[in-house]
Amino acid sequence: MRCFIAICLPHEIENRLRSLIEQLKPLSHAVKWVKPENLHLTLKFLGEADEDKAPEITGALRDVTAGHKTFTLTAHGTGVFPNANWPKVVWVGLDSGNGLLALHSDIESAMEPLGFNPEKRAFTAHLTIGRIKAIRNRSDKPLQLEHLMHEVQARLKEDFGSFETREIVLFKSDLKSSGAVHTVLSKAPLG
Repeated sequence: MRCFIAICLPHEIENRLRSLIEQLKPLSHAVKWVKPENLHLTLKFLGEADEDKAPEITGALRDVTAGHKTFTLTAHGTGVFPNANWPKVVWVGLDSGNGLLALHSDIESAMEPLGFNPEKRAFTAHLTIGRIKAIRNRSDKPLQLEHLMHEVQARLKEDFGSFETREIVLFKSDLKSSGAVHTVLSKAPLG
């Protein structure tokens, strides 16, 4: 099974981001937008794992979360990865202070003995709201994204709200032609 560890969004934030996506959609047909119900903060992508490993992963996550208090996340600003000249991902940023970074670090450490290698890239807290599709003619890409990039830049400081993080979730992800379907395997409450 393909799985990942994440923080879910409350409906209020999900609805604000649904509105944002609806405003951005008409600006470029080169973007595959994430369904609002699939929005989440990925803490660790595990990739393929045997289903019988889920209880072991859950146990390790519960050990980690027992040592962490709840914390507040603030969704604000929009941007792109890897850069504005050749964007591949449209995102909304997240601020949390040290609580999220410590939790992420402890999850990485707890997953390594279970056979999941630590991520080589630095952790950047964000919500992926869209993925830019391949454009056959590279010279067309700037034209197809010009209006979108202008709007993304204009929303750098926009606030989408704050929420209390109380748990992390282990998800199974099935890739379908209609998009990813995420199923909750287990939850681990903080502190």
